[in-house]
Amino acid sequence: MKKKHLTIAGIIAAILLATMFIGICLYSPKFPFLPSTTTIDPITDANVDENNMLILTGTTTLPLDTFLDINVTADPASLPQDGGTGRTTVWTNTLISPADWGGNRWKGQVDISELRPADYTVSVVTGTMGENFTLKFSDPVATARFTLGDGMSRPGNVHKKTTVMQPFIRINPVDQLTAATVPKITGTTSLAPGTPLAWSMQAVANDTGSPQGYAGSAAVTEGIDGINRWAVLPAAADAAGPVRYRFTITGNPSGSEPPAGSVSATAEIGPVPEPVAPVNTTGTPRGTGFITIDALPDIRADSVYILTGTTSLPPGEDLLVQVYPVSFETNYNFSLEGSEAGKNRNLSGDVVFGGATGMTRILNGSAGENLWSFRLETYQISGGEYQINVSNDRYDYDAKTLVNGDLYSTRIFPLRGG
Repeated sequence: MKKKHLTIAGIIAAILLATMFIGICLYSPKFPFLPSTTTIDPITDANVDENNMLILTGTTTLPLDTFLDINVTADPASLPQDGGTGRTTVWTNTLISPADWGGNRWKGQVDISELRPADYTVSVVTGTMGENFTLKFSDPVATARFTLGDGMSRPGNVHKKTTVMQPFIRINPVDQLTAATVPKITGTTSLAPGTPLAWSMQAVANDTGSPQGYAGSAAVTEGIDGINRWAVLPAAADAAGPVRYRFTITGNPSGSEPPAGSVSATAEIGPVPEPVAPVNTTGTPRGTGFITIDALPDIRADSVYILTGTTSLPPGEDLLVQVYPVSFETNYNFSLEGSEAGKNRNLSGDVVFGGATGMTRILNGSAGENLWSFRLETYQISGGEYQINVSNDRYDYDAKTLVNGDLYSTRIFPLRGG
């Protein structure tokens, strides 16, 4: 009898162990009696991409809707005593996604371009929403260390990369024409201020039956955040009539005359309209005030872009920039900045959309066209069709409401996978 009882007890124990094993493997985030765990993957130089973003990843058994944030802080004793400037701490959030065996993966990114060389501690914390929409953070649930070195530091350290902007010229859409008397063709470029540009404007075949064309030169002018500008003002006779033109503009990154080693852009821009009151990019008359959005780059996931435009509003004022899916649920919430887009994951279905919003300061331009720019990070935004809206709306922090302005501009663009 004793031997039989032991056998039955062994069978029961085996069943319990098997049940616990299955629970751990398949349902670890919700399995009772097991504490949540979060890990950080090894941090090496390979984690730094071409935008100087340090990509941090790891695992967690926390739920998908957890506010999981990252704090990266320098050890004061490791900072070089050279009187240098730069940041020594940065916060960012993570995007949590499902993984195998019931666990989850998290991913975040930290801009190290302005961090000082030092030893850094990465702390992963959870956040809970308190009163007045304030976040309260927990003690670290996981920590790791890395060394951000300078050019002479030893192997194994994390290093900044020299970022290289590929040369480009872009032509703004025809609805960006803002001149009061003669249509003006404008655009942006990576070429340095003062670089000579050559342009041509040829009538498209079968529109008029005429091979009529025009050509001229221009120069790059200073823009904002490394995105410079150009403008072409055709003669009044060149712009007359219902003619559709193929416009081409060319420049040489070396600063010499094109075409050797040149970059160019071509667009059909006609029929060139008669001068009228400027309009927003929606086609809505904007009277004497305006906001424009420059031609957008080819925007893809896992990268950084500087979006720019012009406005008649004075320098020092702020614009509200919003980037969000064209179709979204009514309970969609914007993040406070592009790097926080991963928190906005409340859309239905398997596709996860993110967005970004923030205020940007207007800087001084020329000829009544002041400048704005917005940094868009797409590391936590899924592919799809998005809309950018730029307005002089503002947020009343006392009343906690959005106060509508009287100017805006909007443009739709596709965001493609990396």
